[in-house]
Formats: sequence, C-alpha cells, structure tokens
Amino acid sequence: MHKKSPSIQYYFQLSKEDEPQPADIGIIINTMQQYMLGEDPSMLLQLADYLGNDLKKAGYPDAIITVSAKVSLNSRN
Repeated sequence: MHKKSPSIQYYFQLSKEDEPQPADIGIIINTMQQYMLGEDPSMLLQLADYLGNDLKKAGYPDAIITVSAKVSLNSRN
C-alpha cells in the first residue's frame, strides 16, 4: 500500500509589486479536502481559481495566486 503525504501552501499577492503572503486555506476547506488536494492535482487549480475569483470580487483585479505543492510517497522526500 502506498501512502502519500502532501505539503501544500497557497500564496497570494494583491498586486505584482507585493510580496507573496501565505493564504490560510483552512478557513475555506476542511482537513480531508486539504489531503485530497495532494491526491488530485486538478483540485489544486480549482482552489487557486476560486481564491483568485474571490479576491477579484473583493476589489483586487490584479491579484496573483501561486501554489507550492510537494508530495512524498511512503515518507520519502
């Protein structure tokens, strides 16, 4: 049996000049959904799109979302 351990961090910038800030995705999705992000890469994009659209609605049309995603298999780096 294979065990995957995802390490995923989303970052946002309100404009190109800003430094990337970590986004707290724990207030948007639960722990199981966070684990599933490591299982299905298309979900990474879906959440990034959601965050970007949310920032645009809040008045930040130039917001940038980036993701750092690492997955280890069987506790190997």
